Amino acid sequence: GIDVRWVEHPKEVEPQSDDVVHLFNLNRCPDWADLPERTAAVGARLLITPLFHPTHDYHRRGRWGWGRLAARLVRDSDRFDSLRWWGASPRARAKQVLPLATQVLLSHPEEGRLIAEWLAASDVVDKLEPVHWPVIPVGIPERVVPVAGEADTADIPLPWSDFVLCVGRIEPL
Repeated sequence: GIDVRWVEHPKEVEPQSDDVVHLFNLNRCPDWADLPERTAAVGARLLITPLFHPTHDYHRRGRWGWGRLAARLVRDSDRFDSLRWWGASPRARAKQVLPLATQVLLSHPEEGRLIAEWLAASDVVDKLEPVHWPVIPVGIPERVVPVAGEADTADIPLPWSDFVLCVGRIEPL
């Protein structure tokens, strides 16, 4: 069977060669510590679901209070975000860990382009074969869900008896 474990900190994980390690949220990849490198070192599979959302617009216009004032002083969103990790840049860390991934599971077709734009390095995305960057849409396919307003959401007939619904984001990209 499959042993699925949730851990509080990546240091708690000791990957074995037949393991699959699945990491989420590329924007917070410094939280992963050295788990991607340890996974690659033992030959285990590393899956990354980026759930990527560019933060530069939020950094410029969405922060409030002290965060807004600090954002005016630190203009670059990556530099600002790196303050959370004592100077570890999420962008630089993403450039290190993406090439280690067995697969990067994108939630929409544009996500790879957005990541390449954020990294300012399309070569990181381009050097990986498309098979390593499949698109697995988050949520229920549009063909299953009626047009908004046509039916109560509680009455949506689903073609599956068992499923996991993962909402990656609720705002448009």
